[in-house]
Amino acid sequence: MAPRRKLANPLTAPAATQAPDAGVAGTAFYDPVERIIYPATAESILAGAWGGDTRDTRNLFISACDTWDRLADNMRTVENALIAAPFEFQPFASPDGTVSNSAKEKAELVDHALKSLRPDPANMELGRDGLLRALARASIVGVGVAEIVWHNQLQDWNGQQWILPKYCVNVGARWYGYPTIPGGLKFRNQSGAWENFPKLRFLPQVVSATDAHPSQAGRFRTLVKYYCANVYGFKWLMEFTQRFGTPFRWATYSERNAQVKNQLLTMLANLGSSGYGAFPEGTKLELLEAKNTGDLPQDLVIKMTNQACDIVIRGETASNGSEGAGGLGNTGAVFAGVKREAMQGYCNDACVTLQKFAEYVIRVNYGELTEAPTVVCEIPEPVDAKMNAERDEVLIRSGMKIPRKWWHERHDVPLPTEDDDVVEQTVAPVQPLAASLTAAKAETTNEVLQRMISAFLNGALEDGAADDEELEKENETAEAKAA
Repeated sequence: MAPRRKLANPLTAPAATQAPDAGVAGTAFYDPVERIIYPATAESILAGAWGGDTRDTRNLFISACDTWDRLADNMRTVENALIAAPFEFQPFASPDGTVSNSAKEKAELVDHALKSLRPDPANMELGRDGLLRALARASIVGVGVAEIVWHNQLQDWNGQQWILPKYCVNVGARWYGYPTIPGGLKFRNQSGAWENFPKLRFLPQVVSATDAHPSQAGRFRTLVKYYCANVYGFKWLMEFTQRFGTPFRWATYSERNAQVKNQLLTMLANLGSSGYGAFPEGTKLELLEAKNTGDLPQDLVIKMTNQACDIVIRGETASNGSEGAGGLGNTGAVFAGVKREAMQGYCNDACVTLQKFAEYVIRVNYGELTEAPTVVCEIPEPVDAKMNAERDEVLIRSGMKIPRKWWHERHDVPLPTEDDDVVEQTVAPVQPLAASLTAAKAETTNEVLQRMISAFLNGALEDGAADDEELEKENETAEAKAA
């Protein structure tokens, strides 16, 4: 194994903030979360965000995900889509487009550092996918922080030894906030004092949906009123169902038989589990169904809140009127269940944070940021394979020459080698479009002429045969008269 190159300003792995080998002992400590947030409490949290404490807003979001199934499903969809997004560390290029070998090495090093994270889920450690999930949630809440925990020993890669991150930790909201407004995001140390984030360890992500201060500009804030309406709308719907969803039981009895009254009351109370009874003649029992007046207000509230969640989280459009999960329909390009425009926004947010990750890896190993790679992620445009195939067929028939390699790549079909056993259909050689039309026209004309000649000849023969038959009948008639 070759020794690591001599650096002008070499660095060692940054010391863990809370423990020798893990940040989980400190920054991953979370506050207890209320499962049900009352509307007055939610309003107080939104108003109190101006104080700069991010804990209540984060806990409100966790409670919403725990009790609002549509929000939990949409978040899972966005997180999975972000994991599947094509993030790339592009090497630094000079103004003339030249990319040096050292720039390529740095880009490959950062890519390897991210993909080689080895977390222990039992200790709430995060790898690449876990980090991207945390960044997706931060994009919705507005503020989030992850901590990098580095290996204590040099790691082998590409024939040399490097300082690489071991895993990441999602930092609890109690460890960061805005002690002064206006002011930047700060780190709260174990003594409770505010300070700047320790260098080369933390990855803050701040995403503002408006021009307000980040503590009051998270995208999730617009969903809080819908969250309260959904939770209590569902509660009211269940109460309505319990009261009016079952038939009303009505019984008539004779006043002269008071004992039947008690028996009827017992039967009516237990009718759901014991649907029988025996009473004297004259007793009447009726089951009155609740009148159906159309959609219930509670049901409409739940549908409205779910649609709002789709609009805010997945880029749903209100015109779709979706009532179920995944109701994006054919209203635009979709990437892994998320509208392409919304997904590109999530990727752009993550790229900002991953760029800090790349700079940390480069600075730790090289001592400076020369030729640092750039993080990019471009969600591809949707491909209509059928439309491409039909278009290519027209172009080929028109005589256009298309590079075979490009054509195979366009249709995602590998070029066959000489040894490959290929599947193909034997067809006539494709003629240029003009020649094909001329040939078709000439062929059609010849066919028409042949049919005309055949019809004429057949008609002439039929006429001649008819004349001969008529002449023979006249001769027979004449001979009969002569006899």
